Amino acid sequence: MNFIRKLLKRKWVLALGGLILIGGGYFGYKTIKTKDTAPQYVTSAVQKGTLTVSVSGTGQVSALNQIDIKPKVSGDITFIGVVNSQSVKAGDVIARIDSSDAQKTVRDAQTSLETAQLSLDKLKQPADALTLLQAENSLLQAQEAKQSAEEDLDNSYGDAYNVVVGAFLNLPGIMTDLGETFFKDTIAKYQDNIDWYEAQGTYSNNSDLALYKAKVIQDYDSARNKFDLAQNKYRTLSRNSTNEEIENLLNQTYETTKYISDAIKSGKNYIDFIQDLIIQHGGQVNSVFTTHKTTLNSDTSTANSQISSLGSAITKLTDLKNSITTAERSIAEKTESLANLKSGPDALDLRSQELSVQQKQNTLADAQQKLANYTVRASIDGTIAQVSAKKGDVASSGSSIATLISTQQIVEISLNEVDISKVKVGQKAVLTFDAIEGLTITGTVADMDSIGTATQGVVNYAVKISFDTQDDQVKPGMSVSASIITDIRQDALLIPNSAVKSQGETTYVEILENGKPKSQTVQIGIANDSSTEIISGVNEGQQVVTQIITTNTTTKTNTQTKSQGIGIPGLGGDGPR
Repeated sequence: MNFIRKLLKRKWVLALGGLILIGGGYFGYKTIKTKDTAPQYVTSAVQKGTLTVSVSGTGQVSALNQIDIKPKVSGDITFIGVVNSQSVKAGDVIARIDSSDAQKTVRDAQTSLETAQLSLDKLKQPADALTLLQAENSLLQAQEAKQSAEEDLDNSYGDAYNVVVGAFLNLPGIMTDLGETFFKDTIAKYQDNIDWYEAQGTYSNNSDLALYKAKVIQDYDSARNKFDLAQNKYRTLSRNSTNEEIENLLNQTYETTKYISDAIKSGKNYIDFIQDLIIQHGGQVNSVFTTHKTTLNSDTSTANSQISSLGSAITKLTDLKNSITTAERSIAEKTESLANLKSGPDALDLRSQELSVQQKQNTLADAQQKLANYTVRASIDGTIAQVSAKKGDVASSGSSIATLISTQQIVEISLNEVDISKVKVGQKAVLTFDAIEGLTITGTVADMDSIGTATQGVVNYAVKISFDTQDDQVKPGMSVSASIITDIRQDALLIPNSAVKSQGETTYVEILENGKPKSQTVQIGIANDSSTEIISGVNEGQQVVTQIITTNTTTKTNTQTKSQGIGIPGLGGDGPR
């Protein structure tokens, strides 16, 4: 305890020790630190190539080369082209189904494609002389309209000044009439007329009388103030003043006149109220009532006329300024339109129309494919074993109408419900055999189930593939792996799948600019296990990021801290004791 008391008394020692601990901690932090290296980007070039998409399945070489001939569509059979035991070649017509609606669809698609192509051709053509002349004339008319509106506006400022002058020929007289009617002693000496009027109605003890009087005084004072300001401004301006000054004076005079009109109305109401009180109490109305009311009625007519004239002048200026603004917008629009005509079609418009044509071509191709489905053909060479339908029957999609025995070997494979949706009769396939190393044979999808078979909750569909060539090494029952080509793109822009990213409904890639990745929205097409087709957004040769590599390294520095001969008394160390 004595040692601790001595130590606490030597506060400088404690402070020094604290500084040593803090310094040591900071130094240790600085010697162990993490260094982040810059991320590295693995890229791949956008390049053109052929992209093949396929689905795969396994099965066996069939011992029974029997194919059920099934239409792909439903409808009335209009023609049967084979009989039992007849030999047929691949592509021979077996039957036809009523295709009236499909033919109409093809016809409409052809018309739509032709219309889109005409629009594209018209868009590509340079503007003819007449179109250019019409565009130039339209621009000139807009420019003339603006010039005319500007001239009219300039003249209208002169007209507006005349209207203001007319107002100030009348407004002073009206203000004089108001002053003499209520604030002079023309009726009784030493008593303002407004007070005299009040005295005529005081015997009624009507509480509204004071309110009417106060309203007259208030409105007159407001009108007087507005009038004095407007008149002072009017006296400082002339016809040669700026348009802005004249317009401001016009608006000020308009507001002033409305205040004066309100003051007249309040005066008339005051007189009418008192006159009604007198009549109600059987009194005699002094003739001065009629005189003053006649004056105020005349002033009301004059004030309203000036309000109308001033308001019309304001409206005309506003309309002409709006006309100039409209003309300026029209000039800008027509200037841009003329420039576009001279420079040719806009790249985006051209691309949009080209895509429209492509869409119409695809629609026509789909319609023609559906029309072709109404003609049922033999998928392989063989002999008709049985015809199970006749003309006039209703054929159902996926139901057999004939059976064909083939001299060609056939492979039967099984596909799941996801892959079967991509397969069609007539698609090409590549076949390999477990028992025959190195042998590859091409084939054609000849038949496929329309109803799957469920096994332990998994639905599978049988697909039959005919051999394009025969090989004596292939025996019935051999195991086969088949890859059916469901889609193929020639000369397509391709990138690795790892370069394709998405956010919401937006698909994008990252391209390197000045060593840094930049997002670029793209439109993708088909894809297989390794590559994706790019329809738009990037160009051949551009580098897209496929991988980002970030490496963190930790560096440790071993250090030795010395006490520099300083110790804390009583706690040991190398310092003095």
